[in-house]
Amino acid sequence: MLLERGADIHLDVVGAGVPEAEVLRYFGANRADRVHVLPGGDDAAVARVMADADVFVLPSLFEGTPLTLIEAMWSGLPVVTTATAGMQDVVTHERTGLLVAPADSRALAGAIARLIEDPALRAALGTAAHDVASSSYTWTQAAATFDAAYRAARARHD
Repeated sequence: MLLERGADIHLDVVGAGVPEAEVLRYFGANRADRVHVLPGGDDAAVARVMADADVFVLPSLFEGTPLTLIEAMWSGLPVVTTATAGMQDVVTHERTGLLVAPADSRALAGAIARLIEDPALRAALGTAAHDVASSSYTWTQAAATFDAAYRAARARHD
C-alpha cells in the first residue's frame, strides 16, 4: 500500500521469531530488497536499529505491556501500534503515538503514511513518547511497584 503511494520506505523486522525466508515471503520478490530481517536479543543491536529508524510500528492483536514499545519510546521514536491490551495503556493516541484498530491494515498504512508525510508530527510524537517513557517507565519505578505489591501480599499473611 505505502509503496504504491510512492513512499520510499524500508522495513526492519527485529526478532521475528520465524526464519527470514518466511517473513520475506509475505512481501513478494519485488519488495524483498526493502525488508531487512534482523535477529532480536542483542540490546545494543536493537538500540542501533532504533537509532536509525524514523517510526516504530507494532501491529499486534494482543500484547501485555511490550518492552520493545517502551524501548522505542525511550529512543524518541513516534510509534504506530494497535489499540489493544498493553499498547493502549502505554500510548496515548495523538500525543505519544498513533493507535489503530487491530487487524486493520489500511488504518495501519494510513498512520505510517501520516508520519512519513508530516515530519513535525513525527518529531512531536517522538519527543512526547520519550518524555513519557523516561519519566514513567524506569527500572526504579518497576522495582518500587514490584516491592510494594509483594510487601502488600506479605502483609496479608502476617
